[in-house]
Amino acid sequence: MKTASSRVDERFLEEIATASSDGLIGFDAEGAIVFANRAAGEWLGYPDGALLDRAIEEFVAGEHAATLDRLRQRARQAGEATASCLLLDRRGREHPVSLTLRLATDDDQRRFIAVVHRHTTAADEQAAHEQLIRQRSAAIDAANDGMAITDDDGSIVYSNDVHATLFGYDNAAAIVGHSWKRLFTDVEVERFEADVLPTVAEHGSWRGDATGCREDGSTVPIELTLSALDDGIVCVVRDTTERIARQRQLETLTNGLRELLTADDPESVARLTAEAVETVLEFDIACVRLFDSDTNRLECTALTDAASELLETRTAYNLEATLAGHAFREGETVVNRQAGVEVDENGATGVGNGYGYPSLHVPIGGDGVVTILAENGSDLDDRVIQLAEMLAVNARTAIGRAERIRLLEAHERELRAQRDQLETHNQINTLIQEIGRRLIEASTREELEETICERLVASELYHSAWIGEIEASTDRLTTRVGYGITDSDLDAINEMSVASIGHGTVDRLLESRAVEVVRSYEVPSEVGGRRMVPAAADAGTGAASKSQPKSDSNPVPEIAADVVSTAAIPLMYGDRLLGVLVVNGTGDRIFGEETVIGFESLGRVTGFAINAIRNRLLLLADSVIELEFRIADPTLFPLAVASELDCECRFERSVPVEGGKILTYYTITGSGPAAVLEVTAAAPQIADARVISERRSDGAGTGIGSPGGDRNTAGDKTENDTDPARQLVLQTVATNSLAHVALDSGAAVRDAVASADEARITLEAPQTADVRTVVSLFAAEFDGVELTAKRERDRSVETAAEFHQTVDATLTEKQRAALESAYAAGYYDWPRAITAEELAASMGISSSTLHQHLRKGIWSVLWAFLDGDDVHET
Repeated sequence: MKTASSRVDERFLEEIATASSDGLIGFDAEGAIVFANRAAGEWLGYPDGALLDRAIEEFVAGEHAATLDRLRQRARQAGEATASCLLLDRRGREHPVSLTLRLATDDDQRRFIAVVHRHTTAADEQAAHEQLIRQRSAAIDAANDGMAITDDDGSIVYSNDVHATLFGYDNAAAIVGHSWKRLFTDVEVERFEADVLPTVAEHGSWRGDATGCREDGSTVPIELTLSALDDGIVCVVRDTTERIARQRQLETLTNGLRELLTADDPESVARLTAEAVETVLEFDIACVRLFDSDTNRLECTALTDAASELLETRTAYNLEATLAGHAFREGETVVNRQAGVEVDENGATGVGNGYGYPSLHVPIGGDGVVTILAENGSDLDDRVIQLAEMLAVNARTAIGRAERIRLLEAHERELRAQRDQLETHNQINTLIQEIGRRLIEASTREELEETICERLVASELYHSAWIGEIEASTDRLTTRVGYGITDSDLDAINEMSVASIGHGTVDRLLESRAVEVVRSYEVPSEVGGRRMVPAAADAGTGAASKSQPKSDSNPVPEIAADVVSTAAIPLMYGDRLLGVLVVNGTGDRIFGEETVIGFESLGRVTGFAINAIRNRLLLLADSVIELEFRIADPTLFPLAVASELDCECRFERSVPVEGGKILTYYTITGSGPAAVLEVTAAAPQIADARVISERRSDGAGTGIGSPGGDRNTAGDKTENDTDPARQLVLQTVATNSLAHVALDSGAAVRDAVASADEARITLEAPQTADVRTVVSLFAAEFDGVELTAKRERDRSVETAAEFHQTVDATLTEKQRAALESAYAAGYYDWPRAITAEELAASMGISSSTLHQHLRKGIWSVLWAFLDGDDVHET
């Protein structure tokens, strides 16, 4: 059964041995020491563990070796023996002790435990006390902190020089014997007596901050530690001036982070960082370089004043060859404490850095580097490095925040712009739809164009709009109508070249035939404190009201600042440019992608309306202007055919088709199909041609489009092509022809005949037509143009009844019966309600007879509508 003592573990026994004031030494039968507690080691002058494996005999004075043997013998017999003897310490000094040996048996091994108790005398104790005082004094004198001891009366009985110097005294002797109160202000003395000393008496110690008073009356912040003695107090003092300064510096740096976090961009962060190096870290020469990914260099972004002359010439740091580049590339702080010498990343000394100062380079993450230059390498201590790194971390945080805010604001701006763009687009679409509806109501081109310009300016989306036409012969633009722009500006536009109008948009439009937009960021002049734009400063950005005085010198208030946008919109009909609409406004979203599409649609609708008004005016006019021209240009197609084949080429009619092309029919007398088609193939303006009928002018054959006409496209190869009586009808498809030019001028070709020498052209134009414009267009298109006659001609007005009579007069009874039966039976419906066979059977005639009656009857109706004035045969 185990006893209580047998359950005590070895660790507990070791703690007991360590706490014992007596020396405990264990050794085996051969005398080798296997255990020694701390007290034994201190007595003999050996540190912990140094006594192990030494022989116990080494520490017994020579004549006392026999005493040790006797104690072993007696311990073996009785288990314990005690005797007085002398032990030797490490220095060979003798110490009288009482030595007790106990025999310990463990696993059949005999071991001894020696309990050593020192004999001390009064002289020994006094010597030990003096030695302790000497050791403490030496320790106090060697301490970095100020240390002093006071007695029960508060008098200073000891002080080291550090303590005396801290309070402004030359040495410790100047304050020893004086009261501690001499070293503190009256306020602090009162506080110590009321609070601090009672705490020391109660708890044995106190620690805190206080304000000391120097010999010259100045104060010094200190940290004070007081510990109670039996007969006084030990005082440890430390000057906290530097600590407080560092604390305030750190607080200032921390507060600076708040300001950094208010910066809107990396450049502002760099500037605040450089200011912090100067004001907080107190280094005059510093700069912040931010990384530019485009140039792959560290660009100088912010400098202290003292650094400007020294560093601004080095606008960029190479990432490979400089310490700053190394710090940025490796993401670690680089310190160079050698003035004027750089040490590369491998530690090798390189060329001088050109500064003449030790330097510190701290990376701002992946954003840049803070560079600090110091007068002495010792100024770049660990504290400075730590604060600089903290500042760099703050700068990196601020830059990251600024970048996130920038991206967020950019995203918000984009969303806002998209929202505004959509709103503007909807407004413009509504405006364009409204304009489109009002175009249908316009009866004249001027009314139509005024509607467009007035509605654009009235919408408040645009501050001016005007329309003009290009004069091909003069490269000038003639303005027709405008809103939001003065008449003097319109007159000025008429004198400008196309290239100088609307920031060049009109000139580019002539090439592209598409909407052209330009945005001007020029800052207007200031007049009388208001932002102003001269009314005629630029024909594309005039913002004057139409009701304002017509003076070129009259300044007009600018509608808005920032971006002035101009758009030129082509007014197109097919591929023909009928005019140009120029619109001006403020803002970069008023001509967005969707808006441009809307304006393109408006331009096409307007072009269609202009052409429709032209045709309506020409068709419905009671009187017209006839213009006769003589043209000697060999590129004119009828003249090219007539001169090449020595024949006559007469214009019959033209029909506009899709793609801006025009079908034109010519009657050619005196030449055969093969020769005509050969000349036609060489004409660049003719896309396709064919001969659709042929006859003789003396009566043989049939006329153009008459029933039963011969559609021979090749002609009789054996017949003489130069037969003057031979006559054929040529159909051409042209992209640019006489009919195109006439339509562009707002007129129509009434008659055109070309002989071998010249062509005579007769045009019909409405009374409102500008004859000068028509002549200019023809003169610009053809050479040798001469206006030979101009006259007004009244058109006869034919009533519906008269038209019916004309048609009825051209129809035979059988033709009329066939047409009426087919119409009534639904033969012309879609899909047909009756077939030709069924209709013929119901009328009691053959299908071929029915088709002949229908074809001749339809021809007669069309002739009466299209050529009612001509003589025809049935």
